[in-house]
Amino acid sequence: MSNNSDTSVPMTLYIECFGIILASVKLRNKSKKLKRNLRVSSTCKILKFYLLLAAITAVLSGCFDFVEEIKLHDNGSGAVKYKLNLSKSKTKIGGIMLMDSIRGFPVPSKEKIQKKLSEMKSLLNGQEGISNVKITENWSEYIFQLTMDFEHVNKLNLALKKTLAKEEKAKKYVYDAYSYSESKFSRNYIAQDYNEFSQWKTDVSTVLEGANLILIHRFDEPIVSKENAKYMLSKNSKSVMFRASFLDLKEKKVTLQNTVSLK
Repeated sequence: MSNNSDTSVPMTLYIECFGIILASVKLRNKSKKLKRNLRVSSTCKILKFYLLLAAITAVLSGCFDFVEEIKLHDNGSGAVKYKLNLSKSKTKIGGIMLMDSIRGFPVPSKEKIQKKLSEMKSLLNGQEGISNVKITENWSEYIFQLTMDFEHVNKLNLALKKTLAKEEKAKKYVYDAYSYSESKFSRNYIAQDYNEFSQWKTDVSTVLEGANLILIHRFDEPIVSKENAKYMLSKNSKSVMFRASFLDLKEKKVTLQNTVSLK
């Protein structure tokens, strides 16, 4: 991709099954007897979901990539892929999976993670306008992927909302992450408040160190314009890629917010 932006941070993207499962696990801070329900499911559910996920996985190392990839057609239909790549930390994760807890956080078993993933798949498959929901698990490299087709961007937003609505604590994290109308596609983003993470034993910045977020958006028609300079335009002008560290997102040095106009 040609660099039409001033960003030097590469980006691969999107969430995946393992993240959703891990986010469903209740974390406990034993020293303060706090419980957090982390069922802050998939994709467009912004940084807080990523942070909650990071608390379990990156507490060992902060090294992981989260990739969101969307293929959008002219009629608003398309496919989305969320991928969580923990391979950089696979040795540490493999060791942690053998433990009962780490730094006050209970470690979910492989069976529990797989059960939660299966539940998530069933929930999404039951949503109107969503089809072909698939989850891929690579337990050797710790790479997990969620893919699904949607009839329209609005259906995708609604399906994610309904999935999250089942969890009271997840509701406040919900917003329409995507919109499409009159040849304009927007990736929406609401900056998060990190005060609630002040009670964690591990500093949020430490958790996010080495963690990257990557967004890739592909279209049938050429892109005429884009609002966010951090999104890089491909040579054929039919896709954009955003890449940044979670730490930069936390510190509000970058934003995911972007609107592209199509020919």
